Amino acid sequence: MEKDYKVYTIRRLFKEDIPLIEKCYSRYDFLHFNPLNTEYIEQTLLSGSFWGVFCTGQITALAYIQPAEKLPFSALNAAWEITDMLNCNLADYLLRGYIWTDKSCSQQELYSAFAKLWTIQAAHMGKKNILHYLPAHTEIDFRRLFRNGFLLAGLRGLDNIVPHYIFTAPAQLKKEPVKYRHTKTCPLSDTMTISMLCEHGYTGFGTDRQNNLLLGR
Repeated sequence: MEKDYKVYTIRRLFKEDIPLIEKCYSRYDFLHFNPLNTEYIEQTLLSGSFWGVFCTGQITALAYIQPAEKLPFSALNAAWEITDMLNCNLADYLLRGYIWTDKSCSQQELYSAFAKLWTIQAAHMGKKNILHYLPAHTEIDFRRLFRNGFLLAGLRGLDNIVPHYIFTAPAQLKKEPVKYRHTKTCPLSDTMTISMLCEHGYTGFGTDRQNNLLLGR
């Protein structure tokens, strides 16, 4: 019996795709603040780009990138908070913004495909690092993010006090493992402790078999 294989393609979206982009990102409307409104999308198309993953003509995932120091992201309170947390002006960072995925394909290796794309795009834009932030009140695949070279830099309440996880990664296809002198383990549900540890110099780098967060410094 032959196994059915799905073929996924990634393509850039343009102005005529704005209604599709709005529809996908409306999933974040339950938050106190969803930055992906029409104006934000239009500005992002000028300074960055949206990329969609498609299967048999249907969109299954969507994400956007732009230089982190450019509008419209730089106008958000999130940009100020992240700049303060990382203690830099974000000029060397490519922003990897909110990611939308169709629930039917949440287990696919979409993060891996996106990670390679973002690394290539960062090189084209002359960016040394990738910044990824996403709301804490959403499903987050920590294991896959860490597997693709991302590290948890912090957990902060950003726009309208919506808490966000902030991840960073070097813009390299081959990520070198980081060695830590001190490590701690913390349940992912204990967001207060995770935030405190990150504020005190710890970085999230993995999860254990019980799905607890591993942090080091």
